[in-house]
Amino acid sequence: MAEISTRYVRIGTIGTAWGVKGANKITSDTEPPRQIFKYSPWVLDVGSSREETVEFREVRTSGATLAATIADSNTPESAAQLTGRGLFVAREKLANPNDGYYYVDLEGCEVRNLEGVLLGQVARVFNNGANDVLEVRGEQPRLLPFVLDQYVKSVDLAARLIVIDWDADF
Repeated sequence: MAEISTRYVRIGTIGTAWGVKGANKITSDTEPPRQIFKYSPWVLDVGSSREETVEFREVRTSGATLAATIADSNTPESAAQLTGRGLFVAREKLANPNDGYYYVDLEGCEVRNLEGVLLGQVARVFNNGANDVLEVRGEQPRLLPFVLDQYVKSVDLAARLIVIDWDADF
């Protein structure tokens, strides 16, 4: 089981079994997709009772399909048991992105509006297809658009503070 203080970033998902040697298709959330294989070990299902750390033995590609054989997976049946499990790596293993942070870096930050009113803390960040969204938990739960300059006026990771142009009553 990983330490609670370790912060993780989701980098992909284990897909269906592929081939006869115990490999699985891999859906990568990294850019470019093959970048997922530069990170090891992988942590599966962070925060669940099934959390475990695994290494991959072999990597294969076929066109746009990515596949990996997880250590101890030798048959299509053992690979099938891994299907759907999330792939994570410790945040410390990732280089800083061009904009300076990952979603996981924003989690736990206080969110205040331009008047200084505390709206809550970031529980998670996700993309709804149109833009990124901050899920903020405070006196009332809020979903706030994470659109830099338009709504989000500043992000100070050192102070763990996000300032947003948002009415406290909305």
